[in-house]
Amino acid sequence: MLEVALDFVNQFQGDFGLDKICDEISAAITKCDGCNFLIIGRTGVGKSALLNVLLGLEGDSVAESGVGKPQTGKGIFAYPGSVLGNQVTIFDSWGLEAGDSYDDWQKMIGSEIARRGIKQSVSKWFHAVIYCIDASSARVQDVEEAVINGLIREGFHVVVALTKADLCDESDVFKLREALLDGCKGLALADVVPLCSTTKKICGHVHEPFGIDDLKK
Repeated sequence: MLEVALDFVNQFQGDFGLDKICDEISAAITKCDGCNFLIIGRTGVGKSALLNVLLGLEGDSVAESGVGKPQTGKGIFAYPGSVLGNQVTIFDSWGLEAGDSYDDWQKMIGSEIARRGIKQSVSKWFHAVIYCIDASSARVQDVEEAVINGLIREGFHVVVALTKADLCDESDVFKLREALLDGCKGLALADVVPLCSTTKKICGHVHEPFGIDDLKK
């Protein structure tokens, strides 16, 4: 997450001046507001659970996560905190649900993206967008591919978190990665991170978290 904030600027060297942008991003990382990251994806893929573990949230500050119904209300919600000793703000978002209006969801995300795009002050950017896909679903939806490609076209660095990867085998994860790299040409292999956010016990077997450190980097 934090390394991509600096890698991200290379594509703008001709337009803005690399040294100036690097200086601004370094300043953003060290100032109190730090860097900004947006987490998006369909309902139930584990966005809020991922946010909680990234920021180490507990008690009243925790973002709601669970099963059975949408956990995050409509809108985008800011959670300031620290990742690897650096101040960040991670924005959790309302997930796209079956039967919901995609237009409404797209308008909400698009409005926030416009406020935090590369035409704005560097300190206001979303320095990376984390798109969550449920690895256990074993497929990438067309709408997910379209959203990721749209973000890449807008100049955002996108990292795909393959959540719940503990619930599928390595061959399924490999196929998902290949599908994403084939359908989203702006993604690199390192931008697709399989992970498990929380410890869970399933049929007597304990599934431990993994992949979080890879995502933080």
